[in-house]
Amino acid sequence: VSYEIDLFGRVGSSIRAARADADAAAEALDVIRVSVAADTARAYADACSANAQIAVAQRTIQLQQNTADLTQRLLDGGAGTGLDTARAQSALATTRASLPSLQAQRDGALYRLATLTGRTPSEASDAARQCARPPQLAQPIPVGDGSALLARRPDVRQAERKLAAAAARVNVATASLFPTVSLG
Repeated sequence: VSYEIDLFGRVGSSIRAARADADAAAEALDVIRVSVAADTARAYADACSANAQIAVAQRTIQLQQNTADLTQRLLDGGAGTGLDTARAQSALATTRASLPSLQAQRDGALYRLATLTGRTPSEASDAARQCARPPQLAQPIPVGDGSALLARRPDVRQAERKLAAAAARVNVATASLFPTVSLG
């Protein structure tokens, strides 16, 4: 049996450093939880926004198709110009060309959402596939004052605990410069 008399605080500082490291690891877990929740909400909102943009693009394509048909009829009737018809056709083609990129954005958001929720891309949320407009907050999120907001952030708490562990390790190193007394 052995016992070390902690005259200079080396053992106590080692214990404080280990506890601070454990607290920092717990805060790191909270950082991951917050990040996953934020990324999940962002992916859902991105999917909804892409769906809304796709709906607008499809409606725009319908209107531009009507405009192109009308300008073509005016040209055929002798009242229109070829320039107006070409502009209408060009605008229609540009809008049609933007539709696949919007669908790719939606699919990317759905894939991110499926990955973050632990599903395969084919099992992505039906609610996210069907939503037609981005979610809106019913009321502002209360944040309080700046210092309270910083105190709630897990990354700030993690950094504070790492600093406490480092300070305790400095005390351990300082105490190691002095002799140790062990009873056996």
